[in-house]
Amino acid sequence: MTRTFLSTAACVVLAFGCAPPAPTELSDDDRAAIRQYYDELAQNLSPEDNRAWANAFTEDAQFMVPNEPTIRGRETLYEWGEGDDSGVLLSIVLQRQPDGTWLTAAAHVSPDQPPPGN
Repeated sequence: MTRTFLSTAACVVLAFGCAPPAPTELSDDDRAAIRQYYDELAQNLSPEDNRAWANAFTEDAQFMVPNEPTIRGRETLYEWGEGDDSGVLLSIVLQRQPDGTWLTAAAHVSPDQPPPGN
């Protein structure tokens, strides 16, 4: 029984000790910075200024497009954006930068056309 108790206690300690920290609440400054990010993104989303769009991503961002390999990195995103693309941006993952700004770290696009054969 002592071994069972010790094993159980060790598992509980390890489980709680290895658990990720609880997410912290966003500050008012963070909320304002995120709102500013979206405002700037809406302003910069234009085929004429792909550089501004790409600059909204982190240097090592990941961009997932259907039927294509994951696009990695701001420069690769810029180059991809210069080409012909189609799809609907479904989700983005923001990451707080050391200076307090927020940039996209990962994004996922869904096709705007049905899959072939449908």
